[in-house]
This record gives sequence, C-alpha cells and structure tokens, in this order.
Amino acid sequence: MLNKTSEQEQPESTGDYQQQVSQIYTTAAKDYLTCFSENAFKILCQYEKIALQSIEFKRSNEFLEVTKQNYQVQLINTLLENLS
Repeated sequence: MLNKTSEQEQPESTGDYQQQVSQIYTTAAKDYLTCFSENAFKILCQYEKIALQSIEFKRSNEFLEVTKQNYQVQLINTLLENLS
C-alpha cells in the first residue's frame, strides 16, 4: 500500500527528492529545537523562582531595630571612653 504511488506523487528527479528530504529534515530539526528551547525556558523560569526565594534576604523590622540599638550602644560606649 505504501509502495503504491501514482506518477504524480513521485518526484520528477533525484534532485527534487533530495530537496524534499532536506526540507523535511530542516523542518524536523526546527521543530525539535523550538520544542527544546521552549522546555528549557520553562525549566529556567521555574529554577529562577526557586533561586530567588533562596537568594533574597528580607530584613525584618526586628533585625533593623537590633542593628540600630547596637549602633547606639557603641556610640554611647565611645562617648563614655572619650569622657574618661
């Protein structure tokens, strides 16, 4: 059944056949690379979301207050040392 082709379906020459095969390979490669690229981009976006959660450091108000208090204590200690 597959081997039965009409004269119209058969390529006119070897050059035409090779051109058709080349076009089919080109299309297949393009489709594969497009699919690969889309999948890689999706995975990269997922990784970026996870990585940002790990990388970002959110300072809490409590942390800032402790830092401020430590600075004030150091300033007072320095002033006391200078008065002595």
